[in-house]
Amino acid sequence: MSVVFQHSDVIRSITRKSFYEFCIEFWTIIVPDAYIPNWHIRYICDQVQEEVELILAKQKKRYEYIIINVPPGSSKSTLMSRMLTGWVWARDASRSFIGASYARELAVDLARDARTLVKSELYRECFPDVQVRRDLDSSGTFGTTKGGHRYSTGTTGDITGRHGDVVVVDDPLNPKAAISEKLLKSVSNFIRHTLPSRKRQKAISPTFIIMQRLVENDPTGMLLEQAESNEKLRIKHICLPATESDLVNPPEMKRFYRDGLLDPIRLSREELEHQKAELASEFAYAGQYDQNPIPAEGGMFRIDKLIFGRTPPDPGNVKLWVKQVRYTDKAGTKDAGCFTAGFRMGKDLDGNIWILHVDRYQKEPFARESRIKAVAELDGRHVIQALEQEPGSAGVTDAQATARNLAGYRVILDRPTGAKEVRAEPFATQVNAGVIYVAPEGCIPGLTKERWHRPLLNEMKYYPFGRYKDQIDSGAGSYNQLTKPLFRVGFNRPKNQNRR
Repeated sequence: MSVVFQHSDVIRSITRKSFYEFCIEFWTIIVPDAYIPNWHIRYICDQVQEEVELILAKQKKRYEYIIINVPPGSSKSTLMSRMLTGWVWARDASRSFIGASYARELAVDLARDARTLVKSELYRECFPDVQVRRDLDSSGTFGTTKGGHRYSTGTTGDITGRHGDVVVVDDPLNPKAAISEKLLKSVSNFIRHTLPSRKRQKAISPTFIIMQRLVENDPTGMLLEQAESNEKLRIKHICLPATESDLVNPPEMKRFYRDGLLDPIRLSREELEHQKAELASEFAYAGQYDQNPIPAEGGMFRIDKLIFGRTPPDPGNVKLWVKQVRYTDKAGTKDAGCFTAGFRMGKDLDGNIWILHVDRYQKEPFARESRIKAVAELDGRHVIQALEQEPGSAGVTDAQATARNLAGYRVILDRPTGAKEVRAEPFATQVNAGVIYVAPEGCIPGLTKERWHRPLLNEMKYYPFGRYKDQIDSGAGSYNQLTKPLFRVGFNRPKNQNRR
């Protein structure tokens, strides 16, 4: 006896097993254009399916976050925010979703397309057990008769009382809006603190974040930085720039780029040039398309030109140095905002310039002043202590108070003028010329436990586009003071020959 299979039976059998096949089959229901194949779509689908299978099997998650960085126009929202709900419900209609984006209106629009898919004739024919509840059937929030839900929220909104098995954050920041420090902090808190409490089973559900890079401390940058110092924060990071580069992650995915392009049809060279002209900003294009929140030509500093691996003369032996300066740029907030940075540089008897140490921290004023003095004591009295004096009477008073705290040391109150980037140019020029040496960490007695290379290099790499500029500001001040004639900083000042 022969068995006759309906077309819907074949679709059901294939698509329930493969998220990628599901996307192809139902593509035209929510996308007006025919599906155009490219390897990155299958790769993303397969990677997402691996993690979702663990959720469906109620097994412990492997990662806290799955971060996918891809450029605009690469179908990321179609896969993650429009298709994924329908595929998961085809497997288990009791599962709940939280879909977040930078604006609730956008999250609702994406949910509306997901709802259109599960209510389509083809979907209902293939998966008749998945039925949308009549009393829970709006654009932003809808559910199934088996208990599944789809909730929509903005990344600065509130989802109190809502819980999900699958949590997807699609573009947590608006690429067209100015990104303030306040907004970045709010979105980071939403991702790191609000969303974890909204999961049905925290041990099972990871957070999917799919986005384009925008700035150094966007959610991708924030999470990757935290993971460096917290081995328990496990992250799967997929990065697929529009053009082949060292940022491709995993690196073996480079072999799929054709003519150096991620997707020669969707993101052809002509289209990328058009987008670059439309954005009219190297900074914006670098983040959104290259997945690198600095322009392709880099920032002001070529960190690859810094000279590592050599040991300086004994920093404590004044006879081995022409001059040493520690320049301190102060900040007054504890555990937030800008950093206080004390940048120590020296010029040895051969004329070589060394970065000897950088002290960087966030402390309230009293603790900050104590630390400035403690570090000065470790530096020794031969090291000039230069302090940036902010404009205005308050700046003068604050700088003078620090100078009194450093009584007995050679202290300079520096009143810089002009843009910070301009003041940093002489320092950057020398770095880029390959004549600046960087001392090993721990070469100064008493500061052997300090790890300052990585924070300095990160700030240099992104300057002036990065989140922080404190170390570069103090480094520029230190270099500028170091290269002034000695009499300018209190040594060998010539006598006034005209004095009567």
